Amino acid sequence: MKNNDSIIFRNGLTMGGIVLLALLSMTSSVFIAESSKGDAAALNLAGSLRMQSYRIATRLQDSHGTDAHHAENVAREIDQFERRLDHLWQTGAISPAKSDSKNRALRAIMSSWHDALRPILETSVADASPSTAYLRQVDDFVAKLDAFVKLLEQDTEAKILWLRLVQGMALFLTLVLIFAAMYQLHSGVIAPLRDLVELARKARSGDLTV
Repeated sequence: MKNNDSIIFRNGLTMGGIVLLALLSMTSSVFIAESSKGDAAALNLAGSLRMQSYRIATRLQDSHGTDAHHAENVAREIDQFERRLDHLWQTGAISPAKSDSKNRALRAIMSSWHDALRPILETSVADASPSTAYLRQVDDFVAKLDAFVKLLEQDTEAKILWLRLVQGMALFLTLVLIFAAMYQLHSGVIAPLRDLVELARKARSGDLTV
């Protein structure tokens, strides 16, 4: 009886381990998938900021229309740019820790925008004249955005790698537990049952030796 209880207990532990590993794999998949949504949103926003940086330069050089219309177009681009830039903090992809590399990169981008590029644009709009100063600095600004995008991509790749490692380990341990359960079933149930059937067959034939 104790042996049977031991077999049932061991098999129960094995099945419980398999269930826990499956839950671990599913939980890690959901967690990483949810966190990657913020990364995808941040990547899209950063990419749009790169394009809009050059679109602002195009607006500055646009000589068509009245001065008021020109100023309105540039002001609208500036407003859209700032809303997208601020929204990067809300995607969940940027850690609030100031030591985080993405946090530092984004703060450097915002500093360049507020301290250098935006004042240049405001002066250009007020003077109603194209600004060569913005054109001289926009490439360096876009380079900072490129570096920020690279950090986001690296973070996403690291999460995917971590997910693969977790799922790979969970699969390996699940297979180990399955083989352990099969061995326990064979040694604790099938082999004794086979011996019992063999003894019953011998008894029917009149062989009562053990």
